[in-house]
Amino acid sequence: MWIYVIMDFPEHTKTGRTDKKTFCTRLGKDGFVKMHKNLYVRHSSTIRNAIKHKKRVMEWVVRRSQISILLVGDKQGEYAFHQLGYRKRKNAEELLKAPDQIEFF
Repeated sequence: MWIYVIMDFPEHTKTGRTDKKTFCTRLGKDGFVKMHKNLYVRHSSTIRNAIKHKKRVMEWVVRRSQISILLVGDKQGEYAFHQLGYRKRKNAEELLKAPDQIEFF
């Protein structure tokens, strides 16, 4: 189960920037990885674990922010495609050999 957190904070104010920094720090400590400026993602082994992380993230939501959480199952996530922009680098082949899906044994 994949958890996507998409956020929007009012960055034109100092408190908005501080709130965003605090929120992103908490996401990082909870195991989320930054994929884009306002997009964080995390893998959970079970739906129960994913719901627990979702509730935890919802506790951190502050006033005047917008947070969207998307839960995607592994079967749905297997059709997701991520392209790395490293085609012209010398080690591009090594970077593109990453597995398409995480396997747990």
